[in-house]
Amino acid sequence: MALAFHQAVVALSFYQMLPRSDEVLKSVCPTPEYLDPQLFAWSTFFVASLALLYIGSYIRFQAYAQLGSNFTYRIAKPDQLVTSGQYAYVRHPSYTGLFTVLLATNFLFFRQRGLVSCWLPMIDENLITDGKYAYLVPAVAMGIPLILFLGRVRDEEAMMEKEFGQKWREYSARTKRFIPYVV
Repeated sequence: MALAFHQAVVALSFYQMLPRSDEVLKSVCPTPEYLDPQLFAWSTFFVASLALLYIGSYIRFQAYAQLGSNFTYRIAKPDQLVTSGQYAYVRHPSYTGLFTVLLATNFLFFRQRGLVSCWLPMIDENLITDGKYAYLVPAVAMGIPLILFLGRVRDEEAMMEKEFGQKWREYSARTKRFIPYVV
């Protein structure tokens, strides 16, 4: 939410829609010279990224609702194996939703010359400019969570197989992990 608010203030400041916009922009973005104003305007890419954000959030919240008390932030034995709703199509809709939100967040905030450019030049200008390190930030912002997700999925599936045995094996044979009929 804070990133979205920050993005909105920067966008409104760029287009002089706030009182004292230049001062506001400089106060929320110490290095505005690295920003590309076009990335803060309404565009097909921006709208598609917002749509991904909303779709991912919806998928994740529905997964919470379907699991009910079985949803935990730590790996714990569930009361039952949920195989209906979104779980009829994929084994981990919550992670599908979360990864979709992460992807949208990356598109919206961590792209080169985007919101992240307000702060990263203070660390190293090469992280923002068109140099060889410019794509390091989005790669790290996607790569680390992906590695963590995959490790967590492996551990969850091992626990589910231990707890539900054949029922789990049959369920996992007919469903994909994250995207129906794909992966």
